[in-house]
Amino acid sequence: MAGGATSNWGCGWPPRVGRWPRMCEGDAHARLRTVVGEGLAAQSCDEAEQTARRLARAFLPTGEVDGRRLDALVDFLPVATLASLLGWPEAALAEAAAGIARVCRALAIDADAAARERGAEACRTLLTDLAVLSADGWLRRWRDAFAGLDDAALYANLLGILFQSRDAGAGLLSAGIAWRCEGEWDHADPVEWRARLRQDPVLHHTRRFVEADVTLAGQTLRAGDQVLVLLAAAARDPAGPAEAMDFGGGRHACPGEALALATARGALHALEESRPDWGALGAGVTFAGPPNVRMRRFGAGERA
Repeated sequence: MAGGATSNWGCGWPPRVGRWPRMCEGDAHARLRTVVGEGLAAQSCDEAEQTARRLARAFLPTGEVDGRRLDALVDFLPVATLASLLGWPEAALAEAAAGIARVCRALAIDADAAARERGAEACRTLLTDLAVLSADGWLRRWRDAFAGLDDAALYANLLGILFQSRDAGAGLLSAGIAWRCEGEWDHADPVEWRARLRQDPVLHHTRRFVEADVTLAGQTLRAGDQVLVLLAAAARDPAGPAEAMDFGGGRHACPGEALALATARGALHALEESRPDWGALGAGVTFAGPPNVRMRRFGAGERA
């Protein structure tokens, strides 16, 4: 954010979160931002899309897809796809996705002590799992990008991309499904995704903390002040470039945009193959989830 504001919240928890480039500013984090971008860019989007498609096919039932199963797919697939590409065993993907969900819950602003402890334990388990993965394929390319940095930085940032993929990826996928429930659309076209996100954003807001005193939009801000940035309003700002801000912009633009879209495309291809009753799935859509994500839920009215 311009004018001296920076996203340095949360630098002390969970262990090694301070190594995430989105969390802090400084020379070390500038270097991390570069290598994280290199690590993400090394992955083929076609492979990511095919992995998401394969995992979604296996996850969906052979019979009718109901809303509760759709919600479970949305929660599982974004993390599971990246974890699979990193070499996570297939049988362990569900637990990896559940662990990342616990980390996300622990970092929520309203998390209690029990949630934070569950998140810390999940964080430790995930870091241990990362350390024993075979260094092949995408993980090998991450290791190449992190050459000269220690393993702790590598594992922390691999955990970071899984964390980043969870809520935002689930929100993106649930939006794509909801749009399909309303009618056919070209979900294979990234341009169409961006056009729809301008009209129907997924990420509502983000937080920033002011690093130094600054006047921004006529308002005086002091070091340490918290700023709520309304991303959902950005595309409608007459003074702006009319761009969707779900993936940010400038030096804090999300380097995982292409992979997130590839994952969502793969899931929607798999859903099309299962030929669900789109009208029925879209009949009772509600919004629930973290306050900064417009997360659709499809099975809120169904019995367990």
